[in-house]
Amino acid sequence: MKVGICHTKRSGGAKALLKLFSQGIAAHGDETVGIKSHKHIDERLSECDVSFQICDTTQGTSPDDVLRKGIRKHQTENNKRQIIADAPLIPDPGGNKYVSIGFDGIKGSAQFHNENSPSDRRESREIDIRSWNTNGEYILIISQTFKGSGLRHLKPVDAMNYYIELPERIREYTDREIVFRCHQNQMRERMWKTKYEQDIMDAIDNITFHRTKNRKDSKHGIDEMYDAYCCITRTSAGCVGAIISGVPSISEDQFNIANPVSDRNLANIENILKPDREQWVNDLCYAEWSHDELKSGACWQHLRQHVNKNRYELAQTRQSMGLYTTSVQ
Repeated sequence: MKVGICHTKRSGGAKALLKLFSQGIAAHGDETVGIKSHKHIDERLSECDVSFQICDTTQGTSPDDVLRKGIRKHQTENNKRQIIADAPLIPDPGGNKYVSIGFDGIKGSAQFHNENSPSDRRESREIDIRSWNTNGEYILIISQTFKGSGLRHLKPVDAMNYYIELPERIREYTDREIVFRCHQNQMRERMWKTKYEQDIMDAIDNITFHRTKNRKDSKHGIDEMYDAYCCITRTSAGCVGAIISGVPSISEDQFNIANPVSDRNLANIENILKPDREQWVNDLCYAEWSHDELKSGACWQHLRQHVNKNRYELAQTRQSMGLYTTSVQ
């Protein structure tokens, strides 16, 4: 089997991941082909059975974004699959580095082929699923970048308007304190800081904005999240740690990876759904892999058997079951 290794992110960390995944492919006797430009898409990717890349397509216009769009267009037109690596989903108790890896999307839009997974990976990582918190103090809104790959099924203005209007919609059902956790990219959006936040605070009582400069700089981390009454987001994986920590979730987006364990109706916020989460966490543990597992080929072994499955048929089947994927064009 031949895998196109696509250089869609130029950082040192991304290059290291490409090398590790390539080593795992080689461990199974398969071949890799480097894809670094649009010329390589035309000349080399057609020979490959599947592509591998870091990060999915966004609504940006950087050279990396343009290359990702070209790869997606080529693979879609040829009914070939994309393997896409993204940020981890589960905060690891041991601080080990993991990467989520699935087909044809990221997070809730990806196909991980992990349905009804056993508990072995969850147990070996010692992931503790806390009891549901019944004494939470505030509603946590987890915002995200409006032009990112997680919201590319929406126009950026529609994604932004959702978060602008959400606090007022929450106030229709509850007067609980709201903590609005801004995505670090919002720190660079002048209009958000100077206008939209102020407009929300003028209209809504008892709301606090928490600004994070990076992923680690967050007052509302895993332990602090346990104090929340519930969390609400569209597609951010930030809700995963909260749910595992016992914080109920509300989801209003079909691509939210937490939909199987989230309430889908904001009107239920004072009587929120609290389902069993064990199978969901088991499945998530088969959606992400450690750096050692990339290098050894354990991740590739899991994915390899699904490379030649029909991209369109899988997407249509998922939709018929109420599961969604961006693979349907």
